[in-house]
Amino acid sequence: MPSHQRFIDTCLDSYWSAPAVARMKAEGPGSRWAAELRRLSENESVAPLRRLLTEVADDGLRTLEPISRFVDGDAAQITGRHYVRASEFGVGQLRRSPSTAYVITLACVLGWAFSIGDRLTGQRDGMPDFGWAHLPHAYARAALKVGDVLGAQRIVDTAYNTLMAAKYHDNPDLIAGIVRYRSLASVIGRRLTQVIDNLADDLLRSTLHAHLLALMWTLGFVPEAESLRRSGQPPSRPMLRTLIRLSMDRIPQDPLLQYVWLEMKDKPSLDLRGHHFFHLINRRYDQYLADVLWPTIPSRVYARTLVGWMDGSLERDDLTAYLDTLGLIREFEEVRRDMPGSSDWSVYMRATSLAYLLAGEHDLFAAGPAEQLEGWRGLLSQATRMRGRHHLNPGRPDLGGTLNYPLFHLIEHDPIRERIVNDLESYRAAAMTLPLAVTPPAEPAEAGSDFERQLDRERTLIRWLKGAYFLINFGFLPQHFRRYTALSIDSPPQLDLETGLRDYLEVERLLGELYEQMSTVAPDYADRRKNPAASVETITRALKQHRQQAF
Repeated sequence: MPSHQRFIDTCLDSYWSAPAVARMKAEGPGSRWAAELRRLSENESVAPLRRLLTEVADDGLRTLEPISRFVDGDAAQITGRHYVRASEFGVGQLRRSPSTAYVITLACVLGWAFSIGDRLTGQRDGMPDFGWAHLPHAYARAALKVGDVLGAQRIVDTAYNTLMAAKYHDNPDLIAGIVRYRSLASVIGRRLTQVIDNLADDLLRSTLHAHLLALMWTLGFVPEAESLRRSGQPPSRPMLRTLIRLSMDRIPQDPLLQYVWLEMKDKPSLDLRGHHFFHLINRRYDQYLADVLWPTIPSRVYARTLVGWMDGSLERDDLTAYLDTLGLIREFEEVRRDMPGSSDWSVYMRATSLAYLLAGEHDLFAAGPAEQLEGWRGLLSQATRMRGRHHLNPGRPDLGGTLNYPLFHLIEHDPIRERIVNDLESYRAAAMTLPLAVTPPAEPAEAGSDFERQLDRERTLIRWLKGAYFLINFGFLPQHFRRYTALSIDSPPQLDLETGLRDYLEVERLLGELYEQMSTVAPDYADRRKNPAASVETITRALKQHRQQAF
């Protein structure tokens, strides 16, 4: 997605989810805010936006059609200076009428962004468009006022990064804009901390112990959840704050986590609707197409089954229904990559892990203990592979502990301890796939000329691998990485994820072939490159060396 479109979508987030905006839509064109907007549209400061503001008031903000007509027509005819003047007028209404201030600043920032288009994040003579110093700042203040704390934070982060990407930092307007954004970021940070603390306190006072453990389990805090499940103690306040922060990051891509939160929204002991966080939970993201298309919503079945397991109320019929749903999840996983949606393989991993645990507790496995362990080992093998490829998926939240379930189970139940250590090291090394690939081990003391040529070839390929990884992440890096991008040459390089991913996989293939060739001249070196994870033998040998040095 182009960077200017991502910014526009971020600006529209508050329209879809902010609590005050939802109330504005419900009140409609006959509301007090709509009447006030019609009155303010007569002011000379917003003259270029007069027709748009009147149409929005008549529509009651229930649709985006007035704004769509505006950005397709008049928006490009209005200068940046006029947008800045109108947005400053809108900010002036924040105390008296936050609703109208929101509409005016939204119209200004969208009109400005659409009028510039794909040049929005670019530079002219080493400077970003001067509107960055004013328009997103005004809109972020209004978004914060109507309750979209996270949206305001993302807008400020984008604008600040864009200004910091300027080649020349001696422009007074630029310096003033950077100072304003730093100040507003501090305000938003304090507000966000307050929002999180308020929700954490209410969760701690609630009776939703099983739901909180389900959150912990879904986010990968498996040992912690199991410990609290056995003791009956609630999660600590710092843990709750961690769960909330992680949920804010992951919910747009994680349907399982969202549905666990949704199970809490109408519980008597918690007024979740009264929290700013609620609009993030209650929004439709369509992360997982199976939840949209099927009569039975798999993520909801998962959430209710997990909560029932945590509070001990899970019946045999509930388990049977869950296992039936798991069959559908497995079928969908085969086609998920070709479907719209932002969910990842961890949905399948967590759903399957829960099924394995419940089937084991209720003696539903047809296979014996050894075969069950092999099933868990198969899951761990898949998790290790996925963990080793996650760095090729920029823009997605960190998987965190959402793949840890089979590892924790095997640590407790696999009787062969040496195998557990090897599996643990393979899993750990998978998270460092790129650092291990670009960091060669120590070379043999005596190396022949063939090996030296192979090492030169490896160094060349590693440089290529680093460049490909940079291309994969280029679209998600801060704007200052584009500070010196050459836009005037006849054939600009393809700085995109697809090109980087293609090159990365090709270099991986070439490195694999090279290490096979190395096996004949430097087998130890080649083996360490092909299998970088430490084994029990290498760990033991290293520990013995330390002991010898100590004495």
